[in-house]
Amino acid sequence: MFWFQHLRILKHPAILKHLWSYDNSDELCMVTEPVRPLESVIQTLDTLEIIAGLYNVVEALVFLHERVCFYSFLYALGFHMEKITI
Repeated sequence: MFWFQHLRILKHPAILKHLWSYDNSDELCMVTEPVRPLESVIQTLDTLEIIAGLYNVVEALVFLHERVCFYSFLYALGFHMEKITI
């Protein structure tokens, strides 16, 4: 899948680190850095922490939008994703 190529090279503090992935026509497997489900900690967060978390999500989405659009443009021109770093 094309989006896996992006995950391998995109680096941002608010985005999970992609450690390894496997993709074929039958299954998809992705290994990331360790995480905890939001559901398990949301009750312990105060309002300011929740707002800061939502802000991080927005920052990550903006970053992804800008980079994925840029990489899609370069990919269309024939550049290989593994050789591009920003």
